[in-house]
Amino acid sequence: MSTDKVLERMTITEDSPGTILRDFETLLDFIGPDGIPASGKYHLLPMSRLRELDERMTRPLRPELKRPQQRSFPNLHGLCLLLRATCLAVPKETKRQARLVLEPDMLSQWQGLNATERYFNLLEAWLFRANPEVVG
Repeated sequence: MSTDKVLERMTITEDSPGTILRDFETLLDFIGPDGIPASGKYHLLPMSRLRELDERMTRPLRPELKRPQQRSFPNLHGLCLLLRATCLAVPKETKRQARLVLEPDMLSQWQGLNATERYFNLLEAWLFRANPEVVG
């Protein structure tokens, strides 16, 4: 069967062909309109909230480490890479601390996409724009 036929028959939803769309939306909700504190020179997710976010994922990993870092959660690490590659979230420096905030214009565009468009947007970001150096 040709690739075109496979893609024509494919149904893309929040939970198929995998849970990336559901988990990505969970990450966006977790960051929220006010953003979250960012840690380190790469502006990663705050270490103190990694377990909380992991529990919200479709398949939490629950690593048994005393001080897990973002890279201890490959699912979250990958989602953050996509988040930055899509420009949906950007680091903002303030006098008090750096924050990871959602970019309103990009978020508005994202929300206007259907599930298929979102899925292929993430795939394109991963294949062509994602740079692992962004997340250390």
